[in-house]
Amino acid sequence: MTHHQMWRDEYFGHEEFQIICKVALQLAFKNAPEKMQPFFKPCITECWGALYKKGDFTRSHDHWPAIWSFCYYVNVSKTCAPLRFPGAELSIKPKNGLMILFPGWIEHSVPKQKNDHHRIMVAGNISQDLNLHEKA
Repeated sequence: MTHHQMWRDEYFGHEEFQIICKVALQLAFKNAPEKMQPFFKPCITECWGALYKKGDFTRSHDHWPAIWSFCYYVNVSKTCAPLRFPGAELSIKPKNGLMILFPGWIEHSVPKQKNDHHRIMVAGNISQDLNLHEKA
């Protein structure tokens, strides 16, 4: 896993992460309740990359107090481990180029990676801009 501030210029300006974060911010704003859109100013609070090798997994967790969390799949195969939402009994198979936006308080996990293909993805969190965090 990379550090959690990959989109910031002071960390060598990782342009690829900045592009992914901008798309995530657009989705967050577009999916905010219409009556809240005039007041909702989303900002990235964290963004990191992760590489899952065979046997790697992520335990069930949430990203509270983030309003939204996102996953973007950079390089995966059809047999890579899915993103699971146990409370909803939902499992989403990763696909290259797929971005998933979900409420930050929702528990999610990734079961063990069973194949030898590296599951490469970018994840992040979005909150309300209170001038506490930099924007992407």
